[in-house]
Amino acid sequence: SLCKKYVYLRNSGKILDEDKEIFNRLISQNAKLEEIKTSLATIMRMMHAVHGKPVILLIDEYDPFFGLEYMRVFPCKAIPCLAFMKHVIRKYHEIESQ
Repeated sequence: SLCKKYVYLRNSGKILDEDKEIFNRLISQNAKLEEIKTSLATIMRMMHAVHGKPVILLIDEYDPFFGLEYMRVFPCKAIPCLAFMKHVIRKYHEIESQ
């Protein structure tokens, strides 16, 4: 799981207990659907707390032509993915503005 790469984060005293609990559920694959949907925002929030710097999420290998074709062929799968990314970005901006 992606979370295992960042397990060091939960050992910091700068992490909220709630985030540690969510993170532990993500690692053990017992997270609720809403926690999974916001998992990137949770990890980014934890990284920001530990390192004291804003976190930048880079999405590599995005090909807009492929994306448009994927949406045409698999619209029911592409729309939730795009909505998820919009949700993550919105959540991160909310965190940054606090």
